[in-house]
Amino acid sequence: MIGSNDKITRAQNSGMIITQTIGVGILSLPRLLAEDFASDGFLLILIGGLVAALFLTILTKLLEKYKGKTVDEISERLLGKFFKEIILIIFVIYYVVVISYIVRIFAEVVKMFLLLNTPTEVIIMAMLLSITYLVRKGIECISRVVQIVIPLVTIPVALLMLTILKDAKLDNLLPFFQIGIGDIIKGIPLVLFSFLGYELIFFTTAFVDNNKKMLRYNLSAISFITTSYILVYFTTYVQFGKEEVKHLLWPTLSLMKTVDIPGAFLENIEGVVMGLWVLVVFANISPALFNGSLALSRITRNKEYKQFVLPLIPIIYILSLMPDNLAEVYEYIDIFTKYFGPSVAIFLPVFLFIVSLFKGKKGEGENA
Repeated sequence: MIGSNDKITRAQNSGMIITQTIGVGILSLPRLLAEDFASDGFLLILIGGLVAALFLTILTKLLEKYKGKTVDEISERLLGKFFKEIILIIFVIYYVVVISYIVRIFAEVVKMFLLLNTPTEVIIMAMLLSITYLVRKGIECISRVVQIVIPLVTIPVALLMLTILKDAKLDNLLPFFQIGIGDIIKGIPLVLFSFLGYELIFFTTAFVDNNKKMLRYNLSAISFITTSYILVYFTTYVQFGKEEVKHLLWPTLSLMKTVDIPGAFLENIEGVVMGLWVLVVFANISPALFNGSLALSRITRNKEYKQFVLPLIPIIYILSLMPDNLAEVYEYIDIFTKYFGPSVAIFLPVFLFIVSLFKGKKGEGENA
């Protein structure tokens, strides 16, 4: 049952797709693509965006057939109660793992660039407790924060990039179109990690007050994400070149260190950028924790999700500290994105959509 105070707009829902998708992945994306695809990496990003748009379309069409229903309610109608429980458990594990590695990378970045002497454990716990407070306020509050964060971050970052481009070395982009079809096929799984996040609408769409033209709003979110990735990739590449990008751990953050604003009253631009990125991660993790808590409440058949938010925090905290170093974190991410991520974001929507076609059920008039 969804209360009247837990309604969000289509724009807020698409905004959560943006913040859920653009998180820690954008930090290392230029490096990962530069290693094998050089200046043609933008083609991988573009194709990755098209692939994500395809599966997002399938997922949106499925949710339009079952208006006002979350993934567990749809799964129960199509597959039965047993498989519904399995899917909910998968989602709880999925979101706990996602939040764990995001908050760990967040802590490492903040420690390296901002809080040099602060223990990683303190940074992680501070972020988790802050997010807990927001998530317990409900999906409407989360969506409003997201709606504020997007322009608050996008506009300053765009202006900072313009200052970088004035000294751009366009020769670093050449030559183009040096990769073949086989290289592109191999590279799609690599870039697809950066587009994981749209699957959050499995839960959030049920809270949208008006489902008309939902697909247009969702696809606009993917377009914004794809465009942002391409701009960041090109800007990083023209600034550093292939060889330097390959050896930078987080090229996107290193890019911001090169910002030089003539006559600016701010000497430490890194502090400003890190502050903006904290907002991005805050808006990134909040919907994930909400969905994980909601899935857990559905497993226990409890109408209230709020009491499950805090119990998840110790689990996330412990998991985030399990890797000994960043290399191990990225190893786990690589395994996760090869097997777990696609299962939730690609195979599950496609499978449920195909089953719904065979069942021939329509969502209209079934939510009474």
